[in-house]
Amino acid sequence: MLGLLLTAFNPARYLDVVRREGLEVSQSALDRRSEIHHAITTRKLIPTKDVHRRALDTRCHADSTGPPCVGWVEMMVPVFSRAAWSCTWKMIQNDLIHGWGIDYKLGYCAQGDRARNVGVVDTEYVLHRGDPMLSDGDKAAPSKSRGAVRWRSNKEMKMFNSRWEEAAAEDSSWPDPYAAQPATASST
Repeated sequence: MLGLLLTAFNPARYLDVVRREGLEVSQSALDRRSEIHHAITTRKLIPTKDVHRRALDTRCHADSTGPPCVGWVEMMVPVFSRAAWSCTWKMIQNDLIHGWGIDYKLGYCAQGDRARNVGVVDTEYVLHRGDPMLSDGDKAAPSKSRGAVRWRSNKEMKMFNSRWEEAAAEDSSWPDPYAAQPATASST
């Protein structure tokens, strides 16, 4: 995988932890030397458990109930149960190249409480090099301009969020299980 080092990652041990913890949506923690975008994805300095499900930092506090502080993984290296993948598959069938914004919605695919069924596996971790990527639809190659990647990613995140809001508004039979919870961090 371009951009990821997997030297500290064992897939069999990872899946053992995921099954034991009952995770529907998960990701391996990011080595502390990685390019980190969200505190919840960072491997704990001294892990006391196999999995963590909450982040505490300047943006996330003990009362936080939503992404990216609780029940959240980054779209970079997610792992899904079959049921969660079926849900996620429907979300990613679109014309967008980047996954920005989708990771804020993965908790909807967690088959229940995202605070319990979504987690970051500390014991099996990867190093993210942070290579900015753009795709031509067929190949992924490092971009010459980090700014171009961020600009396009932000544009696509706004498009995804707009589509999500339209779909939710059109489906009056779907009650949003997280609508009453205050947003922790804006993805718009």
